[in-house]
Amino acid sequence: MAGEPRPVAERCGDLVRAALLEARPAGLRTSRLVAATRLTPSKVARGIGHLRDIGAAEHLTPST
Repeated sequence: MAGEPRPVAERCGDLVRAALLEARPAGLRTSRLVAATRLTPSKVARGIGHLRDIGAAEHLTPST
């Protein structure tokens, strides 16, 4: 994403990140992330995309 992050993507990213941190090290599948965050599948995907963008901007290890 170019420029400032969109508030929805940032909020979704925060929720997805929190759910993944609670589930580590096993991680979660998308269906479990949807249940854990109570977001729609498209918002979970948006949140994951936001986390990947932040990771790339900060030169962190890529998520899989």
